[in-house]
Amino acid sequence: MHGPDERLDHFEIDYLIDVDADGVDEVLVSSAYYEGRYDNLLEWQDGSWTMSTLAGDGA
Repeated sequence: MHGPDERLDHFEIDYLIDVDADGVDEVLVSSAYYEGRYDNLLEWQDGSWTMSTLAGDGA
């Protein structure tokens, strides 16, 4: 059983950067789970956020 502060997943904002030079910052996020780790890119497109997995490994 887990206490209220214990989680199996973790998200961390690594960078806010204008990757594609369109004047809008993208968000590079790391996500970790007890079975793996992933790097994701959050982009603002057509009025909503989209997420792309850049790299990762896990079950």
